[in-house]
Amino acid sequence: MSKKFHVRDSDVKIYLQAILRAMHKDKFVPDVIIGLSRGGLQPAVMLSHYFDIPMVPVTLALRDHGIEKLDFAVDPKLQYLVVDDINDTGATLTKVSDYMTEMMLRPGQWRSAVLVNNLPSPFEPDYHCFEINKQDEDVWVVYPWEEWWQN
Repeated sequence: MSKKFHVRDSDVKIYLQAILRAMHKDKFVPDVIIGLSRGGLQPAVMLSHYFDIPMVPVTLALRDHGIEKLDFAVDPKLQYLVVDDINDTGATLTKVSDYMTEMMLRPGQWRSAVLVNNLPSPFEPDYHCFEINKQDEDVWVVYPWEEWWQN
C-alpha cells in the first residue's frame, strides 16, 4: 500500500515560487500557460494570474479516466509553459513533448513545470520544486485540490 504524502496549499505556493525563481534565472517568460487536466489546472491558473497571461486547459489524463486527446493550437511566435502537478512516469509530458515537436515549435520555445518530480521518470521537466523517488519508496502524492473536502 502506498504511503500518502500530503501537499498543503502553503506548499503549492512555495513550490510555485521556486519554479518562478528558476524561470527568472533562465530568463524564460511564457506568453501562454498550458494546464494539463486534471492536476495541472490549479497551478497553471495560479501561474497564469502571476504572469497575467492566458491559460489554455488541455485534456490529457492518462491516469484519470484514460483521456488521451491533445488538440490545441500553438503559435510559432509565442513561448509556452506546460504545467502539471507531477511528473510521475513521464508518459503525459512525453506525449506533450511529441505533440509540440509535431507542431514544429523550436527547442526552448516551450518548457515544462511540475510541482513534484519522480526521479526515475525518463522525462526531465525543465522546472520542478520537490523530488520523490517512487522506486525507493511507494508514495502517493495528494494535492490540496484532490481531497479538499476532507480537511
